[in-house]
Formats: sequence, C-alpha cells, structure tokens
Amino acid sequence: MQSRCGKTLQLASHALCSQRAERRSLRAGRLGTEGMAIVSVIEHDFGLTQKLAERRFGKLLELDALHEANIRGNPLPYLERASERIFRLQAAMFDAIQAAKAPPPPTATDEFVTVGKDEYERLKNCLALLEKSFAEYGAQDDSF
Repeated sequence: MQSRCGKTLQLASHALCSQRAERRSLRAGRLGTEGMAIVSVIEHDFGLTQKLAERRFGKLLELDALHEANIRGNPLPYLERASERIFRLQAAMFDAIQAAKAPPPPTATDEFVTVGKDEYERLKNCLALLEKSFAEYGAQDDSF
C-alpha cells in the first residue's frame, strides 16, 4: 500500500512542478505550440575568438606565449613589428623581380649554362608569380 501511495505522491508533485513551470513560462510569454516552454540559448565564447586572434598574431610574428598578454595590453609595438616584416617582404619581392629582369652584365668569357626546358618553364612561372604578387600586394606603397 505504501509504495502505491508514494507513487501517487510522486506523480502529484511532478504534475504540480510542471504546472508551476507552465505558469512561469506563460508569465514570460514563452509558450510553444504544444504547451511546452521554449528555452532560449545565449551563446557566449568568453573572449575565445579574441584570444585565438591574439595567439595567431603572435605566431605570425614568431612570438612566444608570454607575449599574449602584452599584445592585448599594448598592441602598437607588435603592429609596428608586423609592418616592418611586411615592408621587408615587399622589398625582397621587388629585388627578386629586378634581379630576374636585369640584363646580364657583359663578361669577358662567354660561359653557357644548359638548363632543361622543364626547369626553364619552372623559373618563368616563379617570375610570373612574383610579378603578380608584387602587383597585388607589394605595389600598394609608392616607395618602390
């Protein structure tokens, strides 16, 4: 008898709790089509995207993990360092293009080097990639 009575009490308390939840959701104006309360989820990443961006920036500048807090606190020196690296890469691209296009200096002895057709095509493709990259990214600055 007691187990039946306990079961009845459990069902009654469950029904009472569900009624209370339904009343709360009615007060809040959030009731689904079947009388079930709608639960909304608030997404928050707790600054994860910013931390990942700082970590990626540190890796690109070849910094160790100790600099992450400094990047967050004072990013200006790190941005200057990145700008300096970009300038050096632009200068290297410009120098490579100029070296590839410059006419060979006259020499007293005419030495010939034999290069296969595949190697020659590969070098031409490399030069074309350099020229294209410099036109897109390197020529943004008028210093060249």
